[in-house]
Amino acid sequence: MFGRLHFPALHHAAVSVIYCTVVQQGIQPPVARPDKRRDFDRLQPDARRAALIEATLRCLRREGRDGLSARRIGAEAGISIGLINHYFPSKDDLVAAAYETLAERQLAMLLEAAGDGDPVARLRGFIAAYFGPEILDRGVLRAWIVFWAMAFESEAVRAAHERSNGAFQAALRDLMADARGEPGEIPHLAGRATELSALLDGLWVEWCLAETPFAPDEGRAICDRWIDRFLASPITD
Repeated sequence: MFGRLHFPALHHAAVSVIYCTVVQQGIQPPVARPDKRRDFDRLQPDARRAALIEATLRCLRREGRDGLSARRIGAEAGISIGLINHYFPSKDDLVAAAYETLAERQLAMLLEAAGDGDPVARLRGFIAAYFGPEILDRGVLRAWIVFWAMAFESEAVRAAHERSNGAFQAALRDLMADARGEPGEIPHLAGRATELSALLDGLWVEWCLAETPFAPDEGRAICDRWIDRFLASPITD
């Protein structure tokens, strides 16, 4: 019924007294916390989608399946659950986008590590980078376990898996073909690429789950020996 009364002079005096007391007692004044929602609102729509994907990846890396919660992802991004639904119609769509983002990022990193030099060196460089900190990371495995599990349940995530795995296998086949120096289609090369991919994934999972993991150089050495055999023997089966 009554408007609030303001006494500016008294207000400022009170603030001054409180501040002096805080300083004298060695208490740090509260620091303003960053406003995630305000930061999010400043972004363009594409950047907002990307920010949600990154928030999802952080949640999955940190908490695994427990991080697959709209509430947790919204808190991580600093937005409401309703705003998540505005950019991604369903949880499956968000997870599929996160799957492809992580897969594309890892493949780009591996191809960059391969470089543009000698074909054999490129193949070895690609494989060596697989044992770097970007992939040998238990948080990364937590995220992938969620992705793999959802690929059985969700058409969107399954489609993301097929595209991402297809791109990885194609890149690996190209590197292997160039390293052999054989033009055209190499019989049974797809099977060999699957074999090498399985070796990489097996070593990666073993490293992540081991209480005392092997040194990354040991993993590289195992794969280098596989490459030596691949280059030295004909592909007949």
